[in-house]
Amino acid sequence: MRRGFTLAELLIALALTALAIAIMSEGVRRTIEFQERLETVRNERDTLLAVAGAIRSRIEHLVPAVRPGDPADASPQALFSGDARSMTFIAADPGYPSRAGLYEYRLELIATDDDTNNGNTGVLRLSRRPIANLADFSAATGTAFQSWDLPLPGELAFRYGRSPSQLQPDWTEAAGFPGFVAMVSETADLPVMLTSLPRQAPAQDPDMEARQ
Repeated sequence: MRRGFTLAELLIALALTALAIAIMSEGVRRTIEFQERLETVRNERDTLLAVAGAIRSRIEHLVPAVRPGDPADASPQALFSGDARSMTFIAADPGYPSRAGLYEYRLELIATDDDTNNGNTGVLRLSRRPIANLADFSAATGTAFQSWDLPLPGELAFRYGRSPSQLQPDWTEAAGFPGFVAMVSETADLPVMLTSLPRQAPAQDPDMEARQ
């Protein structure tokens, strides 16, 4: 005579089924979390590439110009300033999409609140204004800056140096330009971007000028 399942057997079967469902659910949850983390990493990488590209495209058009210093010492002053959070320089725009000419550029790394910036922890503020007189460089007066903000997925900082192996957070040589500019992660000091600046023209020898 065939008998059915006992209550104990039914309870064991239900328990095993519930355990199998729990294991499968945990696997699906972890797979979804992994895909979300992977998508986040991809978005952060794309954001960093976009920001680095914007900086590099401006630096490649940097004009290594200098202007006379104070009459007291007559030392020339490079039209460049930089620290860990900002950088200012002169660049020549080729004419598309903007009007061709010289522009004063200012790049600023600004920390923001995650809740007000869609999860990003900072922005790169790219500002520029046309400059007709080099004496107006870094002046508070003159044409107003136009600004654009690019989101940053993490805390970043600028570094400067004569060589890629000797980078510092501030550029203190008022009469010269750095050879390289880097953008690094403040938490891991990892280089996100490293690019070389156009070479500064060597100072002309006064005796050579007289002979010419």
